Amino acid sequence: MLTPVAIGLMVGSPNAPRLVQRFGTTRVVVTGLTAVGIATACYASDALMSSFTLGFLIRLLYGLGMGITVAPVTESIMGALPAARAGVGSAINDTTRQTGGALGVAVLGSIFAFRYHTAIDAATGIPRHVLQHARDSIGVSLDVAHSVGGSTAAHLTDAAHEAFVSSMRLTFAVAAIVIVFAACVAARFLPPRAEEAHAEAPEDEIAQSLAIGVETST
Repeated sequence: MLTPVAIGLMVGSPNAPRLVQRFGTTRVVVTGLTAVGIATACYASDALMSSFTLGFLIRLLYGLGMGITVAPVTESIMGALPAARAGVGSAINDTTRQTGGALGVAVLGSIFAFRYHTAIDAATGIPRHVLQHARDSIGVSLDVAHSVGGSTAAHLTDAAHEAFVSSMRLTFAVAAIVIVFAACVAARFLPPRAEEAHAEAPEDEIAQSLAIGVETST
C-alpha cells in the first residue's frame, strides 16, 4: 500500500529542480503542498480509499506532492546562505523538520486518541465497566471484546471499528487544514527563487567566516 507513495517520491524529487527552474520555488512548493493537502483530505473518505485504483492514485498524488516540495524548500534555506554557513543552514533545516514531525505526531495523535475515547464512551449496549477497560485504543478494545465474548463482544467490536474510522476522519481533516495553512504561508513568505547568496557575499565576509571556523577548530 505504500508503493505508490514511494513511486511518487521517486518521480517527483528528481524533477523538482526542473520545475523550479521553469516556474519558481513558490509555485512549485504551493502546488506540492496543495497536492498533499488534497490527498490527505481524500484519506478521510472510505468510499475513495476502499477502492484499490482510487487509493493507489491518491497515494501516488501524495508522494508526488511530497517529492516536489521537500527539495525546493531545502534549497530555499541552503541557497540563501553563503557556502561558509552551509552547516548552519543544514542544521536549521534538520531541526525544523524534526520538530515539525514530532509536533505533528503529538498533536494529531492526541486528537485521534481524544476522538476515539469520546466515541467509545458514547457507545450503547455495552456495560460501562467493559468500556472503561476497552477505551484506550482499538487494539485494547478488540482484546477486551475477544475476552468477554457473546453479544457484548459483537457490539464492542462494531463500536471500536466505528470509533477508529471516525477518529481517522477527524485527524485527516485537521491534517489537511494544517497543510493548506502551510501552503498559504509558503505563498506569502517563500521567495520565488532561492537566492544564491553565497555567490554574492562579499569576499571579506566569507574570509571572516572561514577564519572563525579555523580559530574554532584550533
